[in-house]
Amino acid sequence: MISAARQLEDDPSMGEVPRRVYLIVWWFAEFGGMERHVVELASSLQRHGCEVRVFSESPVPRWNQYRRYLRKQRIPLWSPSIPGRLLGWIRAHKKQWPFKELHSRCSQWMNRPRTDDARAQKDPAMMLLNRALHGGIAANALRRELERKSAHARPDVVHVHGFRLGQTWVVPWALAHRLPVVYTEHSTISDLGGPRDPESIRFVEDADVIACVSRRSQRSLSALVPHREISVHNHIVRVAERNGQRVRDGSVEFISVARLIHQKGIDVLLRAAAIVQRQSHAFRLTIIGSGPERAAFERLRHELSLELSVRFLGEQSFKTVERHLLGADVFVLASRTEGLPVAMLEAMAAGLAVIGTRVGGIPELLAGEAGLLVVPDSVEDLAQAMTHIITNTDLRSSLQNAALKRLRNSRYHERAALESILDSYRQASAENG
Repeated sequence: MISAARQLEDDPSMGEVPRRVYLIVWWFAEFGGMERHVVELASSLQRHGCEVRVFSESPVPRWNQYRRYLRKQRIPLWSPSIPGRLLGWIRAHKKQWPFKELHSRCSQWMNRPRTDDARAQKDPAMMLLNRALHGGIAANALRRELERKSAHARPDVVHVHGFRLGQTWVVPWALAHRLPVVYTEHSTISDLGGPRDPESIRFVEDADVIACVSRRSQRSLSALVPHREISVHNHIVRVAERNGQRVRDGSVEFISVARLIHQKGIDVLLRAAAIVQRQSHAFRLTIIGSGPERAAFERLRHELSLELSVRFLGEQSFKTVERHLLGADVFVLASRTEGLPVAMLEAMAAGLAVIGTRVGGIPELLAGEAGLLVVPDSVEDLAQAMTHIITNTDLRSSLQNAALKRLRNSRYHERAALESILDSYRQASAENG
C-alpha cells in the first residue's frame, strides 16, 4: 500500500486523513447500494493512506461479490463464520421447512405496508429471529471481535452504516471506549412509513455525527432528531464514461439494476414493458440483480409474454454491470422506495438517459431535466415515459447528455464525496475529544 505521507503529498488539498477507520455494517447482501457505498468508501480511504477494516454483523459467504472486491483491494472484512458443513446443508435444504417458511415470513414482513405503529404489528417470529441474530449470537461475536481488534489497533473513527436505524448497541459500545462515532443512515425514513425500532433513535442520537445519503433522507431523519444537525454523505461513483453518445433509430436498450424485491417495483416495470411491447415499439430490457422475488418476477414475465423482450441476468460483478451500462441507452428504476440509488448514479456517469420514480433522493438527483420522473406504482405513467424515450431520439440524446453533465459537475465524484465524509470524521473527533 502507498504510504499515507506519499498519498497526502500527491493530494495535499484533501486535508488530514485518519490513520485507521472501522466501517461497520449490519449485513452485506449479494447486491445493494449500501454495500457498494461501503466498499467504495473503504477503497477510497485506503488509496489516501488510511488503514481500513470492515465488519459485518451478519455472515458474508466467500462467494459474495463485495467480499471478493474487498479481498482484491486487500481490505480486511470480518463477519461471523458459519461452519462449511452447516452452510452446505442449509443451501441443500433451503427450499424445505424451516428455511422455506422462514424465507416466506421474511418476504411478507419486508413487503408489508408500513404504518406509524409498525412496531406493534411486527411478526413475533421475525422479532425473535431479529433478536437472535442481531441482538444475540452475531452481535456478541462482532462485539468480541471489535474488542480484540481495537485493543491492538485502536481506530481513530468508528463509522456505522445502519439500515432503518439498526445497530443499536454499536454506538454505545464505541462511546464507552471513547471512540469518535459517525452514523450514516441509508434509507429514506418517510418512504418506509417510519423506523421499525423507534427505541433505537436514542442510540443514534448519541453518535458524534449523524449523516444520510440524500437531502430527502436528511429531511425525514431531521423530523425524528430535530435538535441534531444531519450531514449528507454522497455516494462515491467510479465508472468508465462512454466515449460519445449512442443514439440508435432501431431497438432501444433499457437496463435496470436492482435487488429483486417488492420495493424496487420490478413488477411495475414488467407490466409497463408489456404495454410498450403491445404498441409494437422495438426495445429490449435487461434486468440485473438477485433477490427473493426473482422466481415470481420471471413467472410474471412469462404471463406477460415478454420472454423475447426482457431478460434476467441475476447478480453480476461490478465490471459486468459496467459493461452492460455502457452498452445500454436508457436506465430505468421503478422503485417504490429509495434512499439514493447507486446504480442510477453509475448509469448517469456512463451517459445513459434515466427514468426514475418520485421517491427518496431520486427527484433531487434528476433535478434540472437530468432524467424523466414518473409516479411510483403507476404502470401507465412508466409505459408512457418508456414510449416517449423510444420514439423521440432527440429527447434520448438530450437526456443522455444532461445525465452525464450532471454527474461530471456533481458532488458524487470521488474527490468531493470523500472530502465530505472526511469532514464528518474530523467533526466527530473534535466532538469526542
